[in-house]
Amino acid sequence: MATARRDWSDRPAPRREEAARGRDARRPIEIPKPGWRDVALRVKDDISADNVGLVAAGVAFYALLALFPGVAALVTVYALVADPATIQQQLGAFPGWIGRTSGRFVSDNARSDK
Repeated sequence: MATARRDWSDRPAPRREEAARGRDARRPIEIPKPGWRDVALRVKDDISADNVGLVAAGVAFYALLALFPGVAALVTVYALVADPATIQQQLGAFPGWIGRTSGRFVSDNARSDK
């Protein structure tokens, strides 16, 4: 869904000090350095006010928390349809990806009867 372009032609004319900072700019290239400083400070204030860091940490935490049950479910479904010998062969192909203990645990479970 495309967003409609805003028409800024109806906004009031900026004051002289605001015009010197690029408040009347139509494109980003028209904003002078003091205006970019104002933009950066407003972004910093908005990030703090909106708790962006806290939200990002929560998303990363829950994504990591959901990763392991997802992998476990994927391995379980694969073990239901694959032959244990095939699983053993594929585990031997990439021993560096998982640790020695984890590899032993998975291979022992793959050898057990279904």
